[in-house]
Amino acid sequence: MPHGWIIIALVLFLESGIVSKMLMSKWFNKGIWIKVVISNIISGVVGFALSMGLNGGWWLVTWFPWVSSNEVKREHLLFFSIYFLLAILLTLVIEIAFNLLTIGKTKEHSKSSIAIASLIANCATNLPIIVFMYLYSFRVINP
Repeated sequence: MPHGWIIIALVLFLESGIVSKMLMSKWFNKGIWIKVVISNIISGVVGFALSMGLNGGWWLVTWFPWVSSNEVKREHLLFFSIYFLLAILLTLVIEIAFNLLTIGKTKEHSKSSIAIASLIANCATNLPIIVFMYLYSFRVINP
């Protein structure tokens, strides 16, 4: 597996580019990129702190709790899945809210276009990584 920081850099790069492309019709807009990166950092810090406070665990250097079959047994997958779903939803709420406050401040884009761009960017970047990492962690695949 690549080091976690490589994954974070890839997610930040892709999310910033997708939001910029959807809102500005170009892959790079410095203002959009900065705001999307900050929203990701905020959601990461909040997730890390909540995870530490709630269960003494931590989220490594990714936005979702990365565990394997060593930490979560198959009979506990339902509880982990609920926790995981709440973590993803909290991430979306934080990032969309921050993007609405910062990008929306200029009144250049509608609130719905900012929210949709943020949601699509999160889904496009996080879902493939989540699927791959959990398939790898639970030894469904061995790349």
